[in-house]
Amino acid sequence: MKTALLTCALALCFFLNNSDAQTLRKYTRLDFFFGLCFHPYQLSDPGGQIKDELVDGFSGGVEVTVDYSDVFSVGGGLIIKPQNYSVNLEGSQSDVGTEGMNTLQLPLCLQARKHIGPRKKAIAYLQGGGALGFNLNYRDGVIGGGGSGNLRRTVDVGLKRIFPLLFTGAGIEAPVYIGLTESETKVLRLGFSARRFFGFTDIMRVHAEYMSGGNSFMATQNYQGGYWMFNLHVVFALEH
Repeated sequence: MKTALLTCALALCFFLNNSDAQTLRKYTRLDFFFGLCFHPYQLSDPGGQIKDELVDGFSGGVEVTVDYSDVFSVGGGLIIKPQNYSVNLEGSQSDVGTEGMNTLQLPLCLQARKHIGPRKKAIAYLQGGGALGFNLNYRDGVIGGGGSGNLRRTVDVGLKRIFPLLFTGAGIEAPVYIGLTESETKVLRLGFSARRFFGFTDIMRVHAEYMSGGNSFMATQNYQGGYWMFNLHVVFALEH
């Protein structure tokens, strides 16, 4: 995590040093996004048979960002995201994976923007911030107890009701004019972004029991809420 934050800080310095010193249009943006997520976890497996893989899933949300200078924007919004899990045995068809818990996340971010392209219409940006996550399945406690083949599991989703996250990211967006002249200020933008969220405390724990070589082993996966998120954006912008 320290390496990622240091890389982001160095990139931001380079980004600002190469920004053009000129007056540009400022916008308030309503940003709808959806995309694919990948969830890392901490694995403890005495038998060494559980595959250590990223778990995929989907997310969506909406944010509002406001340009307050030629370079900087601030924003906030909400993200709806299931926290998925997956347990796979090496050399086996045993595969247990599904939605473990649903989360609502409220991010706040600072963006550093650079207008790019020959007419300065497209925007590239770096961003960083924090989010407060809410476990919508907190009361469920331990769920599961099922499995398939040589694998059984239980899932504890009652570890944290509220959890903090930090994130860094980058993206690009460009305007799309639909029946509007260039002098009109209502602009539809399309974009793509990538974010990396970092968690600090276990929010979900998966216990997986399996047999190997005549012996029984218990593996544990701890999820701290961190994930990679890759989004497509549909942005409605108004000049102010």
